[in-house]
Amino acid sequence: MSGLSYVVRHPALAYTAAANVICQLTTGAGNPIVIERIELQSNNLTSAQSLAILQWGFYATGTSTGGSTPTPQPLIKRLSNSANTGARVNTATMGTTFTPYDEWQWNTALPFDHVMGLDSLKILVPVSTAWALIFPSSPGTPTISGAIYFTEM
Repeated sequence: MSGLSYVVRHPALAYTAAANVICQLTTGAGNPIVIERIELQSNNLTSAQSLAILQWGFYATGTSTGGSTPTPQPLIKRLSNSANTGARVNTATMGTTFTPYDEWQWNTALPFDHVMGLDSLKILVPVSTAWALIFPSSPGTPTISGAIYFTEM
């Protein structure tokens, strides 16, 4: 139980016309996490803009292939602690049995910046669990970048 805050940076990566995992965070055996903020932006700033559906939820078994695996970075830069949470971004390989908990419609011409707010509204991810933010259907072909902020409890 570290209580430290981390960020997973999503580099600018292209998405294809299919369902995709934007970001998956898999907690370790000893550390639940709280998602604090989700930031996304796309390159669809003109007539290419589209309305994309975003969902967050939990996988019974998260994906273990595809995409890239950025290392969560501590928000306090002088710390060298490693997160006990694994990350995977931008993969069309979905996990198994996704249970959605929330959904948004995102106009990809605008930045998506969701701050969780009240403690009762924050997303708690239990130990040994795969949390994911996904496009459940085709978002078009945007290039997405952003960050997910979380705290290990």
